[in-house]
Amino acid sequence: MRLAKEAAEVPEKEALEFYRQIEEEESRKKEEEEKAQRNAEAEVRFKELDTNQDNIVSVEELQSVPGLDTNKDGSVSEEEAKFFLSGHDNFDLERFQTVGYVLLKPYLELQPAASEPATDQPHSEEGGEETPEETTPTPADPQVYDPWRQNQAKEEEAEHDGDDYDDNEEEEEDDDYDIVDTPSADPEPPTQAEADKYDEKTRELIAAAEEARKQFNEVERQLTDVDREISSIKDVLEKDYGPSGEFYVLSGQCFEYTDNEYVYRMCPYGSCTQRSKSGGSETRLGSWGEWIDTPDNKYSKMKYAGGQQCWNGPARSAIVYLHCGTDNVLTTVSEPNRCEYEMHFTTPAACSVTSYNHDEL
Repeated sequence: MRLAKEAAEVPEKEALEFYRQIEEEESRKKEEEEKAQRNAEAEVRFKELDTNQDNIVSVEELQSVPGLDTNKDGSVSEEEAKFFLSGHDNFDLERFQTVGYVLLKPYLELQPAASEPATDQPHSEEGGEETPEETTPTPADPQVYDPWRQNQAKEEEAEHDGDDYDDNEEEEEDDDYDIVDTPSADPEPPTQAEADKYDEKTRELIAAAEEARKQFNEVERQLTDVDREISSIKDVLEKDYGPSGEFYVLSGQCFEYTDNEYVYRMCPYGSCTQRSKSGGSETRLGSWGEWIDTPDNKYSKMKYAGGQQCWNGPARSAIVYLHCGTDNVLTTVSEPNRCEYEMHFTTPAACSVTSYNHDEL
């Protein structure tokens, strides 16, 4: 099935690679055309700014452009002009096209509108009185891209945000997670809009490859389910459920005991946990380990180990003592030693094992 999928994907990849190369070539040509257009526009602006025609745009020439008055004080200072030079002494045409024009363009485009002369108001011919001027609402200031002001604002924010950054960095360090490598996914099928740009033959190749991937994924999912079932069965077979399987009935069940402060949960052949009565997450006291042999009964104690680490102490663990009883009940839980728990559990399964051991004797 894997070979069939890979065989179907080979012609699909070749066809898509052909179209990808065409798209890259078209994209490259478009970028070149746009770049040529930008350079042409930049050259026009460069000649307008180069008032003395020396093929250099200087600080003095930028100071003569009213639109570069970013602080609106009525004149362009040397500092404002140097900001637009981006650390250079001046601009030649090439540097202006690559650096200067992008920065200056928003201000230069607003320049004509800012320099239009005001029109005279008409006068009434009768009696020499002026015609009342109609008041119109003043439009709000346009939102202009102002890197000079933005740069100053960012520097001020950086001074105040230094401590916050350190705090955030510490929080990020506390939230580290294990990174698990995942297998690369199959390529996504093209959308309808993407499929429409391919010819009929390519669409057929894509459809065939997609069907092969679908069948392969279905078979792989079924195999994963089978492997999971086999692993589960193997896990069951490897556990000791008593001389006649008396304790198998307890597998998959859990039993709880509540004291004044905690709720304890014991799952035979599973795990033991503890959680506060007031809520919160569970604390793992240990996972199923083995039976602890005693001289008169091999199946009287269950050992759970590898629980969560205690603060400056060992990993938590628990021993469950089994007693003969008519019901399955977790009767008591205690902590005789730090991080070592003792549980007592009554179950009818322990009665038959006790009887079995006495018969052997």
